[in-house]
Amino acid sequence: MNSTELPVLIGVTGHRDLLDPQQVRKQLIAFFQQIGDAMPNTKFCLVSGLAVGADQLFIACGKKVLGERAETFAVLPFAREEYEKDFSEPELADFRRLLDAADYVEELPGSRDDEAAAYSAEGTFLVEHVNILVSIWDGNIACNPNGTPKRGGTWENSDLWMNYEHHNPKDLFSTFRISTLIKIPAERIPKETRVDKPYQIKDFGIDRDKKLVSFDINANYRNILSKFFSDRKADYAFEQIDAYNAMCRKESPGRAVSKQYLGIADATGVEKDIERFSVLDDSANITQKKYGKQFIWIFTLSFLLGVFAQIYGGVNHEFLSFDIFNIHYRPVTWSLPAYFLLVISVFAYSITQRYRGIDNKYLDHRILAELLRIVIFWKISHIKENVKDLFFRKDPEHVEWIVIALHNWSILDEADPHRRECINSTDVRKAWVEDQLKYYSKTAERLKAKANNIHKKALIVAGISMFLGVYFFIDTFVFTITPHWLNGPLYACNGILVGFGSFFMASLNFFLEKKGWDETAESYLSKAKLFGVILKCLEQMPPEKIPIYLSYLGHTAIQEHEEWLNQQRQRKPEPNI
Repeated sequence: MNSTELPVLIGVTGHRDLLDPQQVRKQLIAFFQQIGDAMPNTKFCLVSGLAVGADQLFIACGKKVLGERAETFAVLPFAREEYEKDFSEPELADFRRLLDAADYVEELPGSRDDEAAAYSAEGTFLVEHVNILVSIWDGNIACNPNGTPKRGGTWENSDLWMNYEHHNPKDLFSTFRISTLIKIPAERIPKETRVDKPYQIKDFGIDRDKKLVSFDINANYRNILSKFFSDRKADYAFEQIDAYNAMCRKESPGRAVSKQYLGIADATGVEKDIERFSVLDDSANITQKKYGKQFIWIFTLSFLLGVFAQIYGGVNHEFLSFDIFNIHYRPVTWSLPAYFLLVISVFAYSITQRYRGIDNKYLDHRILAELLRIVIFWKISHIKENVKDLFFRKDPEHVEWIVIALHNWSILDEADPHRRECINSTDVRKAWVEDQLKYYSKTAERLKAKANNIHKKALIVAGISMFLGVYFFIDTFVFTITPHWLNGPLYACNGILVGFGSFFMASLNFFLEKKGWDETAESYLSKAKLFGVILKCLEQMPPEKIPIYLSYLGHTAIQEHEEWLNQQRQRKPEPNI
C-alpha cells in the first residue's frame, strides 16, 4: 500500500462456533461489496484475531471481494507461540498461513493466568483502533451455567463499543472514538456449557424499536455508515477519505519535499510522514489558489450584476443602443435579460464550487500537513505524545477525517514489520525553532509590503471616488460641466462603474483590508520575536529539559492550528450576492 494513501481499518469480532457459516458468508460478501463501492478509491486494512470461525471467515470474504485493495492486520491476545494453543492440529495450518500472510501483526502481552482479560484486551484494541467494527453476533450475552457472563467474547466487545464512555469515562477526550458498528446476525451452535441471555440495550447502536441495528443485505451503503457513534456523520468522513485517496492516485500527487526542506538532514524513520506531508502541502497550495480564483470569479460576476442593474435602472440613452436584424435595442431592452442570465450564472457557479468543496480541501489539507510537521519533529525528538488526541479536544465534526488520518497512519506505522526507529542525528531545536523564526519573519515582511500596496490602491480608489462624486454633484445640482455630446458616454461610464457608492464602498473595503493586513503582520512579527527568544533559551537549556520544552511548543502549535481552522470555517466562503 502506498504510504501516502489513507486506508480504512475494518475490524471484526464474532463467534467461533457459527451455526450457519454460509449465511454469514453471504452477509459479509454483501457488506464488503457495499463498502468497496462506497469508497472506490480507498484501500482497506482488515483487523482480526484470526480465530477459527467468524475471524477467518471475515478475512476470506474481504480478500475475495476487495482483492488487492485489502491488507490484513493480525491482533493476537498472546504471543504467537502461546496463541497457537487455541487451535487444534487441523486448524493450526490455516492459522499459520493467515498469520504469515498478514501485512501487520500486533502481539498483545496477554497471559494464560487470566485468559479472559487477554481476550478482553484484544476486544478493547479493536474498539479503540478500527474505523468500522463488524460484530458477527447472535445478540445474546454468553453466560456460564451459573448465569455469570463470560468475559472476552463477542457480546462484551459489542457492549464495549456501544457503552464505551460508561466503561472508560476518563478517556473520552484522549481515545479515538470515531467508528461505526455493523451487526451481522449469526446464530451459534448450542452448548451445554453455555447459557444465552438476551442482551439489553443501554445506550448506542439502537433504532426506534430499541433493537440492535443489524446489517441489511439490500440496504444502501449510506444506511450502513449512518449508524455512527454519538450522531457523528461517519459517511461524510469516509467520503473525505476517499476524495483524498483519489487525489493521491494522480500521476504527480505532490512535489518532492526533502528533509532539507523541513530543516532536518540525516534523521531516519520519518520518510513516510515526509512523503505524506509533501502531498498535502502541495494539494493545499493548489486548492488555495483555486479557492482564490473562485472568490474573484464570484466577486466579478456579482459586480457585473450591479452594472446591468444600474444600466437597466437609469441609462436609457442612445450611447448603449444598437441594431441587430433591423431591431433597435436600447439599454432598457437588453440589460434585463443579461442581468437574469448573470444571476443564474452566479448561483450555478457558486453551487458548483461549493459542491466541489475546494475551500474544505484547502483548509483540511493545510491543517493535516501542519499536524504532520509536528508529528515529524516529535518523532525525531523521541516525544511519544499523540497529535491526534491533542488536536481532537473540542470534537468538531468537520475534522473527523483528519483525526482518522493521524490515527490510522500512526497505528499502521507502529505495526509495520519493516519500520525503522527514528534516529535523532540532527539538531531538532535548530530545524524546528529556526524554521518557525524564519517563516514568521518573512511572512511579516511580506504582509507589511502587501498592506502598503493595498494602502496605495485605496488612496487611488478613494481619489477617483471623491472626484466622480464631486463632479456628478456639481454637474447635476450647480451648473452643467459636461458638453451635450459627452452626456451619453460619460453617464454610461458612470452606470458601468456602478456609481459613486460602489467606489466609496470599494475604497472603504481597501482601507479595512489594509488594517487587517497590518494587524496580521504585527501578529506575525510578535511571533517571530517570540521564537527568537525561544531559540536563545534552547541554546542555554540543559539537554534533559529540551524534550519537555519542544513538547510544549508542539502543544501550542496544535492549539493554534485548531483555532485557525475553526476561524476559517466560520468565515463566509464568498461575498454576499
